[in-house]
Amino acid sequence: MKTRNHILKLSILLILLACKQGSKIPNKSEERILKVTVAFAGYGCEGFCPFEAISVDSSLKLKYWGDQFAFKRGSFCKQVTNQIWDSIKTNFQKFVISGLDSSKITITDSPEMELYIKTTKGEYAFSKNTGKMSTRDTDILEWFQEIKSRSDDLKPCNYTPFETTIQFPK
Repeated sequence: MKTRNHILKLSILLILLACKQGSKIPNKSEERILKVTVAFAGYGCEGFCPFEAISVDSSLKLKYWGDQFAFKRGSFCKQVTNQIWDSIKTNFQKFVISGLDSSKITITDSPEMELYIKTTKGEYAFSKNTGKMSTRDTDILEWFQEIKSRSDDLKPCNYTPFETTIQFPK
């Protein structure tokens, strides 16, 4: 009888510990985004898709690198507003929570894309042809891609390495 009581108490204790451990599973929607980098490459394109990378971090610094068919060639930097940074965090939280969505329709003449997101709890990296992505995902990436050209205040700056590599033509 004593053994049965000890086993019962031990079982209850283990169940309670397991439940407590389960409550420590991180909630991805609570992660704060610290940096977003998106790179595009013309591989897969039949036309003039750019080779470029755009990165924005929590210090509000935008870094841009462009090469063949890009908006500008070279390395450039500028500051973005808090409003733009808040929009970036809101839009890219979707990728942290659920990743990239695929499209049922594949468009063959589309650039390759590499996405890197740094959060308070880790890093996320994705790579895909944009022609195989959902419209919602490509809309977010196109919106982000256009941030660099929303004003004329891109200034040349020293090259700073990106977390992505696809933007470099081979």
